[in-house]
Amino acid sequence: MKLSKLLILASFLSNPVVIASAKELVIERDVPTAIHQETGFSESVKLGNTLYISGIVSNAPTYDEQVKDIYGKIGKILKKHDLTFDNVFRETIYTSSMDELRQALNTRKSFYSPGVYPAASWVEVSRLYYASFKLEVEVTAYIPDSGEN
Repeated sequence: MKLSKLLILASFLSNPVVIASAKELVIERDVPTAIHQETGFSESVKLGNTLYISGIVSNAPTYDEQVKDIYGKIGKILKKHDLTFDNVFRETIYTSSMDELRQALNTRKSFYSPGVYPAASWVEVSRLYYASFKLEVEVTAYIPDSGEN
């Protein structure tokens, strides 16, 4: 009897029940440029209270300049949605050089409020879409309800 209760509990925990609300979720996609249309991806997607920003890249000549450019672009996308880096709760960085990323961490951190950093994963890859891209950053941000702090 105890084993069957454990199996039922384990099944429930591994397959959570999702209860849909009466409110229908609308997916809003931002496809701002021809390159987004040609390659088939959205710059950002808003679903409910979550904003997903696709991997942002830069052609700036140095690693540090790419970091500044990428986070500047992310900041502009966040601002379009009345958000800041304080709303970012998840970040994934793909880099062709973990050593260069470590050297640029202070530049990256300067975009976040002190101590308000997202959960993050940093992955070294052999190459990004173009060889000139040294890193690609994607983030996920929380969109508070009206009146919510």
